[in-house]
Amino acid sequence: MKLFSASKWIFPKFIFLATCVAALLIFRSDYAAFSWGKFTFSDYGKYTNTIWNCGHGHFFKYLVDYTYLSTHLSFTLALLGPFFLIWDNPFLLSFIQWMGLLTGGFILWRMAREGRCGENLTAAILFFYVANPFTQTVMLSEFHGVALYFCLIPWLYHCLSSHKKYVGLPFILLLGLREDTGWVIAPMLFYFGVKDRWRLGYLLAALAFLYSFFAISVLFPFFGGVGFLQRRGKVSDLIEFQVFKFHWEQWILRLKPLLWWGLSASFFLRKKGWIPLLLFPSSALAISLTSKLPPVYLLKYHYSVGIITCLTMAIIEALTQRLKVEPGSFHGLRYALFLVLVTLLWHHAAGFLPFGKSNNRIYSTLHPEGQNILQVVKHIPKEGLLLCQDDLAGFCANRKELMTWEYFDSRRYRPHVILVKLKSLGRYRKEYEALIQSGEFLVKYDHDGFIIWERVSPVPGPH
Repeated sequence: MKLFSASKWIFPKFIFLATCVAALLIFRSDYAAFSWGKFTFSDYGKYTNTIWNCGHGHFFKYLVDYTYLSTHLSFTLALLGPFFLIWDNPFLLSFIQWMGLLTGGFILWRMAREGRCGENLTAAILFFYVANPFTQTVMLSEFHGVALYFCLIPWLYHCLSSHKKYVGLPFILLLGLREDTGWVIAPMLFYFGVKDRWRLGYLLAALAFLYSFFAISVLFPFFGGVGFLQRRGKVSDLIEFQVFKFHWEQWILRLKPLLWWGLSASFFLRKKGWIPLLLFPSSALAISLTSKLPPVYLLKYHYSVGIITCLTMAIIEALTQRLKVEPGSFHGLRYALFLVLVTLLWHHAAGFLPFGKSNNRIYSTLHPEGQNILQVVKHIPKEGLLLCQDDLAGFCANRKELMTWEYFDSRRYRPHVILVKLKSLGRYRKEYEALIQSGEFLVKYDHDGFIIWERVSPVPGPH
């Protein structure tokens, strides 16, 4: 009996320590991937340039005259801009993304404690939230605005379950994060409207659903200058693909990534636990599974974030409701062991951290060239239009004016500074040589294959 009591005391402490280790490994792996040049212009450089400009009064601008609102209606991201006034570093967004995960984990810990899930289950849920491969994939895939789901969706759930009078702020921030977020959170809002007989819950669910419809059909073309479906593909192609071309092989391919998701949820389906487990992630699942893009329906990169955050909130809700029904007969340690075991097996099968199948040197070692580039970009003047390669943009996009060779047009843009890595110029070498041979640039810095050219002749016009 004493040994069993000791194991119950040791288990949550050990799992909490494992969660901290996993969080630190994610941060280190993220920086390692950054040093290997994995964070290119799309999407890391684009986000960095956009958010840096938001912090300096040039809202949602990137690449001089493009607007990020033609990609996503991510109004909430403007709130991250002032952080560049505190720490003007290209790795800032990855750090913010990681802090968002930690903040969400803290909120989750508070919720599990308030729901009286017990130390064992609280530790296990936190470990699952931080260490599962879906979370790893999102955190190690550059920066994406929807990664703030890791913080905002737990905050929304916490308000819905315990502090309804504060639900407005996370609700507004989530709607402003992306045009389809309203559809992602509507099922959770509807659930609490029904469960708590809360009229405002019905209203918020309807507002969330209608906002996403309005954002896609009206706001997106207004801010972006092009219709949402024009941007994503022809309407006829989308309908034909999503409705008429789903053979059983396609469904197997699409459902395969959800195997571990289903296994994680299966142990919590008893009593009425199946209701939140099926309802909370339902819209996120529908959006992903009906996409025609393989990275989306295979849940690669950041596309699993809505599913994993809603699933974790659903697990907490299922446990909370069951504890209310049968508090005396509930064996939390058994459920905690199951969730930890599933997380470990899932990580072994698909994880990016040590002992995971997808782990490699990119996520486990720092590349010296990345450190070298960070030193090189310190010599770039902050003022003026910088022209650089796509794979260098992630290191120097924290500035007002940035341009990559892919978007560069010498008739429209007059660069002030050129950063070049000679061995990877590729098909842009002729354009580069034409600029240099014009005699308008002088070498400002030359080190280890990296050259910074600075314009010496006056530049007509604004660029």
